[in-house]
Amino acid sequence: MTGLLYIIASVVFSVFAFATLFFARSHPLKVSFISSLLVTALWAGASAFGPGFLWHYLELARDLSWIWLLIYLLNPALKWAYLEPVFRRGALIFIALFLSLLAIDIYFSLRLVGENRAILFTLWSYEYLLLSVAGLVLVEQLLRNADAELRWAVKLLAIVIAVQFVYDIALYSSSLLSANLDQYLWNARPVFILLLIPLMWISIHRITNRKSKVVISHHIAFHSVSLIGVGVYLLLMSAIGYYLQFSGGEWGALFQIIFLSVALLALLVLVFSGQVRALIKVYVSKHFFDYKYDYRDEWLRFSDSFSKLENNTPLEERIILSIANIIDSTGGLIWTKEGDEYINTIALNHEPLPKLSDHEQGNLVAFLEESGWVVDVREYRDNAERYEWLMLPEWLLGDATIRLLVPIVHQGKPLAILGLNQPRADREFNWEDRDLLKTVAQQAAGYLTLMNLSQELHDAKQFEAFNRLSAYVVHDLKNVVSQLSLVVKNAEKHKNNPEFIESALLTVDNAANKMNRMLLQLRKDRSMMVAANSDRVDLLNCLQAVCCARQESTPPPVLINKCDAAPSTLADRERLEVVLTHLVQNAQEATPESGRVELIIRVESGRAVISISDTGCGMSQAFIRDRLFKPFDTTKGNAGMGIGVYEAKEYIQNIGGKIVVTSDPGQGTVFEIDLPMVIIE
Repeated sequence: MTGLLYIIASVVFSVFAFATLFFARSHPLKVSFISSLLVTALWAGASAFGPGFLWHYLELARDLSWIWLLIYLLNPALKWAYLEPVFRRGALIFIALFLSLLAIDIYFSLRLVGENRAILFTLWSYEYLLLSVAGLVLVEQLLRNADAELRWAVKLLAIVIAVQFVYDIALYSSSLLSANLDQYLWNARPVFILLLIPLMWISIHRITNRKSKVVISHHIAFHSVSLIGVGVYLLLMSAIGYYLQFSGGEWGALFQIIFLSVALLALLVLVFSGQVRALIKVYVSKHFFDYKYDYRDEWLRFSDSFSKLENNTPLEERIILSIANIIDSTGGLIWTKEGDEYINTIALNHEPLPKLSDHEQGNLVAFLEESGWVVDVREYRDNAERYEWLMLPEWLLGDATIRLLVPIVHQGKPLAILGLNQPRADREFNWEDRDLLKTVAQQAAGYLTLMNLSQELHDAKQFEAFNRLSAYVVHDLKNVVSQLSLVVKNAEKHKNNPEFIESALLTVDNAANKMNRMLLQLRKDRSMMVAANSDRVDLLNCLQAVCCARQESTPPPVLINKCDAAPSTLADRERLEVVLTHLVQNAQEATPESGRVELIIRVESGRAVISISDTGCGMSQAFIRDRLFKPFDTTKGNAGMGIGVYEAKEYIQNIGGKIVVTSDPGQGTVFEIDLPMVIIE
């Protein structure tokens, strides 16, 4: 049995040495550590056949290899660099001592080979004791002289080596006293060195400070622990069931069936219990991993949670669910900032709570906004001094359900406060939990900011549409007011003239029709009005009406007809007249009284082209490109709305036409309006 244990130890040390090749590839300690492991593996293999010459020299080699490793670590120039000074100074001394010891050992071994074997074993025992004492001295020097960083890395390895040497001292001291090898210590030796391997593994992991390329994920560990637990549970229940059958007599089989059925039912309940799963996760995180979370999976799960929920789920509820799942919480609440207060907008698996405000009691809002800390309410109850000047409201301290308070901050601007319920499995929250919660809270703050900006943009578009429509209405009202003002102005002179009265009534009727049309536009989309009120319009007749309307302004417009037949187009005559009148009015205002304004109509390539030209001040190409057709941009100051030309372009495009502007400063301007023609049968 002892030989088998030594063989197992030899195999384990060999595998350990092979594994070290992968996670300590470039570290200077690799060669020395692997050499010590391989020599120990060979020594364990030779020990399986009992003491002998081969075993003796491998025992010496094993002790010397660990001593060499200690000398290696003792070099003050270590600092994780290749220790060339060791090989220049210490190596020669060490090799000389080793060769001297080996020569003395071989000499006396050859002299005593035919003598009493007990004397030879006594000599060997003294050699082992000498090396063990030397090893303990080196361990003490290493731990005494190492700095804090090096001591943390090598202390476990030093302890392992020291314990081996202490065990050897106990073994060979006992053997010297009894003049025979202590069989109890000899048989227990392979088990003892196997127990030291986990500490060796941790130590080499610390020293190399590199992780193995083969990593067990949190999911694999969780499911493995769960399966092992289920297997142990089933084995235990089976053993109890067998005992019931064995000791129950005639009713034993019945007792066994009932017990196993209840045990299986209890297992199913436990497997599907969220609290049990949470407890297993906490256990796995504490005992299997340096970090509690698999951050890649946590981040992906957090991001996916926003897309997997129903579209009608409020964003605040999604935030609560996503962050609560990270700590296995059952839900929580969110307070949204409104002014200097936070209003509880969403509560999930919790009753709504009052608003958070520093005006009433406590200073939670100011504390969270200034510090950005994650507040553990239970920790605050036990030790309030950890949170410095924080004072929680009494009603929050009395709530046993709320566990954590997480500030949601975006670019230093507080947006909300998240309250999370107690986790399903009782646990303590450390720096890692808090850092993860603050990180996902920042991401949640980005979502909240995006939602707020989207809402503000939507409201701004609504106001923009309303303001634009109002501007159109005001612009049309200005034209109606101009017509009515002209009637009132001429009424003093011509109020007794029947023709004037008839013309005035027609003007008022026209104004009333325009007002009704504007009211209709307030209820319907303007683009729909274009199609609804379109009709065949005689363009020549329309231009004559425009010239007549602007005849009293200077310079008066001149109409030039270059068409053989009167062209027509499909449009709203009144709207088209308003557009053309506005363009003519702009041309007159930009042209001095001695200048000229012309309206030319012609037909080109089956389309009607209307040119409105003037000899006014003209416009630069930059003004035409950047400002001419831009709404609410005017050069007339408070007298203009800045939408006349923009509305002209929009309407002309809606009826299938286009406007081309040609102008230069001081050279006048030409507006060419290209319209589709309608053939009149």
